[in-house]
Amino acid sequence: MLWQLGGVRALDAATHQVDYAVRSARVLARAGVTLTRLPTTSPPELTAALRLTVIDLLRGAGVADVEILARVDEALGLPPG
Repeated sequence: MLWQLGGVRALDAATHQVDYAVRSARVLARAGVTLTRLPTTSPPELTAALRLTVIDLLRGAGVADVEILARVDEALGLPPG
């Protein structure tokens, strides 16, 4: 029975990490929407950092679809790659 408790604790810790990742993705999505709606052009470094973070999150979730990555670029106002 003691070995089962260790498994439950590991599962609980993993669940918390997934929850943090989902929350971070929502914050990132809101920041991205705000960034694309600004009347001024954002600094290229900020756009590049946002793009890399979104792509890393998508790939980490198992999404490496070229069409989706192209839509990320489009949403950030980047030229087709």
